[in-house]
Amino acid sequence: MACSTRVDRPDLRAARLQGYGRNLTPDEQHAATLDAVNCLVWGPKLRGPGVTARGRRTLGRLMAGAFA
Repeated sequence: MACSTRVDRPDLRAARLQGYGRNLTPDEQHAATLDAVNCLVWGPKLRGPGVTARGRRTLGRLMAGAFA
């Protein structure tokens, strides 16, 4: 959710995540990492550049600490 919808509107992303009132747990961060890797594997196989891009965005945000 945090990396696939409305990536062009960081204000909406921030509001959505703030609405939960907490940061991601380690298990949720792990799940986001697995989802990103899955996107990077399947995107090229499915010829889905949007899927691959989502995986890259997710990993980038995880590495930047955007979900912490």
